[in-house]
Amino acid sequence: MQVDPGMLGPFIRDARSAVTLLEELLQNKDFESHKCLHKFIVIIHGIKSSLWNIGEEELSEAAKGLEIEGLEMERLEIEGLGDKINLMKGAVPGFLSKLNELIDRLEADNNDNEDKDTEYRYRKNPAQKKIIFAVDDNDFNLISASSILRDDYRVFTMGSAVKMFSLMEKIRPDLILLDIEMPVMSGFEAIAKLKESPDYKNIPVIFLTGMSGDDIKAEVQKLGAVDIIHKPAQSAELLNSVKNHI
Repeated sequence: MQVDPGMLGPFIRDARSAVTLLEELLQNKDFESHKCLHKFIVIIHGIKSSLWNIGEEELSEAAKGLEIEGLEMERLEIEGLGDKINLMKGAVPGFLSKLNELIDRLEADNNDNEDKDTEYRYRKNPAQKKIIFAVDDNDFNLISASSILRDDYRVFTMGSAVKMFSLMEKIRPDLILLDIEMPVMSGFEAIAKLKESPDYKNIPVIFLTGMSGDDIKAEVQKLGAVDIIHKPAQSAELLNSVKNHI
């Protein structure tokens, strides 16, 4: 389906807003309340319709499934939700990760279409927020990093280093948050490839990992990363590290 370029800007803006609202709802201790569930359903319904309008039928169907589950939860008594709502909540991060990847891809394509000049691809407006790539094969870790940093930076999330290099052809990040243990291309392999590139070698890399030990620290320093943070990342630690190295 050929999408009207005029629809992309509003979709990207509205979808990013919806992602933020859904992330906040997931962290709300009162998520099981009818008020929060109703808000969840309204947001998901809007995303479903928007995705369908731009031809993203598969992701729209995924949103529809979440909407149906939400409506079922809303009809149940609070005491009867139990494991059902936990299953629904467990499916949302995966959906948000795919939605974020779509938004990032559309935004990159939209930017590329507006201006083919190389400098535009790096940053059209120098005053805008600096760009961070968060790369991790765990959706929960991506959502966590995004929620911590999104107020101060533009955060692009992706589930693999392969996707990171693909997006870097259109958008240059100011800093990369990189997981170590990932399929296809590990974080160590990814940083080695970055350091081999004249275009990317000076981009600061912070490793986010569950691994620990002196050997890991030594390897990280050897490969040229500016810092290593152990997961789950604490807000203050991550914000301070990014601020110091961006």
